[in-house]
Formats: sequence, C-alpha cells, structure tokens
Amino acid sequence: MSNVMSEQAEAGIEIDSSGDGAILLLRAWGQWTLCYLMPLRDEMEKLSFSATTCRIVLDLGGLSQLDVSGAWLLISWKEKWRSFGLEACFGNVQPTHHLLLDTIMTSNHKGDAIKERRREEGLLSRLFSSFLNCLSRLGYAVSYILKDVASMARFFWVFMGVFIQTLFRPCRFHFTSFVYHVDHAGFRAVPIVALMSFLLGGILVQQGALQLGRFGAELFVVDLIGILSLREIGVLITVIMFAGRSGSAFSAEIGAMKMREELDAMRVIGIDPMSVLVLPRVLALVFSLPLVAFIADIMCLLGGGLVLEYYVGISSDIYLSRLREVIDFKTFLVGLLKAPVMALIIGIVACLEGLSVENNTNSLGQHVTLSVLKSLFLTVILDSVFAIFFTFIGW
Repeated sequence: MSNVMSEQAEAGIEIDSSGDGAILLLRAWGQWTLCYLMPLRDEMEKLSFSATTCRIVLDLGGLSQLDVSGAWLLISWKEKWRSFGLEACFGNVQPTHHLLLDTIMTSNHKGDAIKERRREEGLLSRLFSSFLNCLSRLGYAVSYILKDVASMARFFWVFMGVFIQTLFRPCRFHFTSFVYHVDHAGFRAVPIVALMSFLLGGILVQQGALQLGRFGAELFVVDLIGILSLREIGVLITVIMFAGRSGSAFSAEIGAMKMREELDAMRVIGIDPMSVLVLPRVLALVFSLPLVAFIADIMCLLGGGLVLEYYVGISSDIYLSRLREVIDFKTFLVGLLKAPVMALIIGIVACLEGLSVENNTNSLGQHVTLSVLKSLFLTVILDSVFAIFFTFIGW
C-alpha cells in the first residue's frame, strides 16, 4: 500500500496495488474541502496506470468531510478517466456524500444540456437572422427597383409633355444645342463604332466558317453574317458605344451643372432645364443613333466579306449575290426600328441620372456608372422583347 498525501496532511489518496492489474483501487481519506484541493489536484495529475488497467474504483469510505469543491473534483476526474476509455466508479459512499455527488452530477448534466440547447438555439437564431437579412435585402432591392421605375416613368411623362409643347411652339426648341449634340454625341462616335463593327463582323465570319466548314457549309456563313449584322449586331454595337460614350457624358455634364447649382440659377431666371438640357440631348440621340447603326451594319458586312474572301475563299461576287438572296427589306428594317427606341431609353436614363446627382463628387461618379449600367440593361431587355415580337409577327 503506497500513500499519496497533500502538503497539509489533512487529506489524501492511497493507491492500493494489491489487486490485479485490470482493476485499480484508489482510497480517498481526510477532508476533501476547498482549502486542501490544490495539492490533491496536483497529486492526482501524477497518477499513472498500467496498460492492463481497464477499471478504476475510487473508495470514498475514508472521507471525513466533503464539500462542493471536493465533490466537483472527484466527478471531474471520474469523467476524465471515462474519456480515456476506463470504467470508473465510486465505492463506499456515505449517504450525505452520496447526496452531494448526485446533486453535482445532475447539475453538470443539466448544464451540458443547457449549453447544447443554447448552442442549437444560437444556430437557429443565426439562421433565422440570416434569413431575415436576406428578406430585408430582397425587399430593399425590390423597393429600389420600383422607385426607380416610377421615377423613370414620371421623368418620361414630363419629357413627353415638354416635347409636345415644343411641337406646338417650335420657336422654343434649341436647335443649336440639338445640332451640337448630334455632332459630338452622334457623328463623332462613327470612327470607333465603325472599327468595332468591322472587327466584329470579321470575327463572326471567321468563327462561323471554322465551325460550318466541318460540314462543308461555308456558304451559309453569308446568311449568318447578313442576318445578324442587320438585325442585331450593328444596332447593339452602336447602342453599347452610345451608352458608354454619350450617355455617360450626358450624366456627367448635367450632374456637374447641378453640383454647381447652375440648374437652380436657370430656374430662377425662368429657363426650364428640361427644354434646354434634356430635350436637345435626347432628340440628338434619337436622330443620330439610327444613322450610326446603319454605318455599323455596312462596316460589319464589309468586315465579314473581306474575311470570307481572304480566309474562306468565297469571292465578293458570290458574297453579294448570296446576300441579295437571304436579305430583304424587313431584315434591314428590324434593326433600324429598334434604334430610335433604344436611343430614347439611353437619353432618358442618362439625363435622369444626371439630374439625380447630389452635391458631392462621389454621387457624381455613382450616377454616371448607374447611367451606363441601366442603359445597357434596359436596351438588352428591350432588344429581347423586339426579337420575340418580330419573330411572332413573322419578320
């Protein structure tokens, strides 16, 4: 029998090694109270077991006193031994001590259950909070979209009122401003639009011939480039360039004027910014975009024809002859009918975003960016609607 005792020699634990190696018997004695626990804890940390030990019996018959701290230490070591895979139990427990140990064990189990329930409730709370956050963001997005649509509808209504008034009183129309914006926003965009259309036409023909050549149908590339150029590609390239070049410029110009309070000064002296700033710009886009789109169509066909002649080997005579067979006036008209409506959308959105700028440069940058994004988004949606409509009527 070996003894392990605390420094105060008022409490201790004995290791009985007389039994077999499978069962380790420990005898606790003395006062297992708060003032004697620190040395006991250190001594219990030093306990070692043989590899054959599978059960530990802790005899509590020698305890003279046991308080909550001592009972908690005993139970914690019992649970620790069980975590090591050892079977642990108490023996010779006095009735008063047994009641205290049961109370501590029940409290620990309840505490673990409460922690687990709180953990589950916390997870559910976080999931519910995330769900509410997603709903809040979705509601905010829908509210923002509805407000934006309503503001665009009101702005378009006011614009149409000013336009109708100008039709009855042409002298109020600022023709000089109209011509200026036709030149700067429209015709000066011709070089970049023509170059982009030329290159895109060549790329479409090259890729189309590469794919259709596997089936010996290179000639049908002419159908592809002819129909796509006149119905979609030419007008879409023009719309994209106008939205990024002219639309953003309109938003920046009007937004800068609002930041400098020039719009307020115009209203004070009796000048309507809608008739002076918005109407000439929007009409300039409506007038110039179809013309530039026509140039884009021609350049797209020209780029496709050059690639067909020098890359595929189809001569220009065959190319033009095939174009006359597959293209009719409806194909050409579909693209041009979409152009003024898309120009109107770009102009309305650009001017509205410019008038929405607040008195700071950050707002100016945000609304210029929104002008381009909204214009492209709305024009692509409108192009899809037109495609479905013209297909439905057989054009």
